[in-house]
Amino acid sequence: PECPECPDCPEAESVNCPQPVPLPEIVHEQPPTPAPVTQEPSPAPPPAPVQTMQLPDTDLVFMVDTTGSMRAEIDSLKRELHIVVEILERMMPSVGIGVVTFNDRRQRPQGRHFNVRRITGDEEAMREIQRFLRSIAVGDARGPNTDIPEAVLAALQMATTSSFRENIRDRVIVVITDAYAYEDEVEETLRLARSFAAAEGQRVSTIHIPRGDIQRSDDSQAYLERLAEAGGGEFITDRGSILANILLSML
Repeated sequence: PECPECPDCPEAESVNCPQPVPLPEIVHEQPPTPAPVTQEPSPAPPPAPVQTMQLPDTDLVFMVDTTGSMRAEIDSLKRELHIVVEILERMMPSVGIGVVTFNDRRQRPQGRHFNVRRITGDEEAMREIQRFLRSIAVGDARGPNTDIPEAVLAALQMATTSSFRENIRDRVIVVITDAYAYEDEVEETLRLARSFAAAEGQRVSTIHIPRGDIQRSDDSQAYLERLAEAGGGEFITDRGSILANILLSML
């Protein structure tokens, strides 16, 4: 058979031409697929700095009901005062502490007074205030206390005239009680609180200790809310810890 001409075949002229030699198949090699680039995860942003509350130098007067129904709260204040002071010292450069106690107005004494002392950096002052608190015996005042109202007015008069440090603008009175003022003294306590709060940085806050008698609890709460409002301060219902109560009353 005739051999078809293959231009590249050396036997193209021969009748005995073998079958055409197939040309090699051209394989187009694909370049290797590059491995996917793994991106390093972006570093996590640094945590935001913890925001700490900074309060100005403050003088704080605890005005505490020391009648028999307040025994648990007084014991708690005695135990926790050093913790209160330690926390306050982390929140403000300097803290001064004073204490006013009050009983019934028919009892003697109606109350006692520990004048404001700078506690920060003064261990002796801290020991003195702790001795004063330890000397408080709840219910030891002489005379009858058969009614609910207590000598709030007399105590507030002592608290507002405490020997506050002259260079300290921020002054806080914290009233801690389960009672209320005598009816004929209510308006005077509100006036006194408003007068104290008229100065910049000064305020009266109240901490209400509820009792089992619903009517008594409601009446004392209503009065203490009014007193805190008049004094430009905070009204706090007992949280079960004198430490928590005091801190909330200052913030």
